[in-house]
Amino acid sequence: KWIQLLKQLDFNSSLKLLDHLETHDLQIYCDEEVYQSCMYAQWKTGEPWHVKSLMARMKDRGLLVGSNEYAYLVSSYLNHKDSKQALLILDQMESENITLGKELYDDVIRVCEDGCEAEVIADRMRKNYIPVDNDTHLALFEVYCRSRESEEAFETFNKLVDAKFPIDAGLCEKLCEVSDITMKFQNLLECYSTMVDKEPKITPTNEIYRIAFKAAVNLDRYDDAYNILEHRFVTINKPPAPRMVEVTLLGLNNANQYETAIKMYDSCVKREVDLSFNSLRAVVSAYEHTDQVDKAIDLWRDMKDKGIIQDSQTYHDTLEDLLARMYSRSLQVE
Repeated sequence: KWIQLLKQLDFNSSLKLLDHLETHDLQIYCDEEVYQSCMYAQWKTGEPWHVKSLMARMKDRGLLVGSNEYAYLVSSYLNHKDSKQALLILDQMESENITLGKELYDDVIRVCEDGCEAEVIADRMRKNYIPVDNDTHLALFEVYCRSRESEEAFETFNKLVDAKFPIDAGLCEKLCEVSDITMKFQNLLECYSTMVDKEPKITPTNEIYRIAFKAAVNLDRYDDAYNILEHRFVTINKPPAPRMVEVTLLGLNNANQYETAIKMYDSCVKREVDLSFNSLRAVVSAYEHTDQVDKAIDLWRDMKDKGIIQDSQTYHDTLEDLLARMYSRSLQVE
């Protein structure tokens, strides 16, 4: 009953009960198990120094202080976000040939300040023949993302993918965000591709769609930008903003990807997306460059009828050029 009660009390009450057991002719009860129960209370509700003080008390009584007690101390430092002290305890343990369990090593990695510090812990695990598995790589990945070490985060992400670790959208969003911040746009698009192309497919979040589109534009990969917008609409029924369409259509036009520009235009018309003058002008150009001058003329006239073209001179000059091109083509056919 003493053991259960010691665990249920807070750190202060637990110590008072331990004092009572030690000073009222109840020393028989004060073995390692009793102290470990008190230590649990210190770890759960107290500070690291409470755990450390109790460990010293055990040593004074000649009791064994082993891996369980050190585990509580390391965990307490981790709970209070003090990775440096946790590392010092690991040093002390190594000097005393005491090894912690794998899960606690993973927890130490998660609170490291940067990748270098985390890799030191991973190396210690290998040195002590503790497996560095998917859970450890996930912990390393979290540190790399937090410290904005995007290349290392990307490499670790690929290790998890290759190991068939269950990747989710939250994990991918972390990598996409740090890749965006550090302008590693190629890595970002590869992460997006992993989500939508590999099995099992993962539905990107709206934030992932946004920054993946941004990455494609920054890399002048406007066909990818179009595919990202199309995938977003099909998957989460979110039509692209007019400005996104304009940037993509102009980019496709400048890259001579006229067929893709027309395909995007047809998709926008079907979904009743509002298109700017610049977007429609790019489509007119795409029709013109793919020998669909009649469609270019029809669209140009439709733009005038809807009041999208305000400058009459621009309208007539372009229309004359298109008509002349169509007439020239008809003569060539004859």
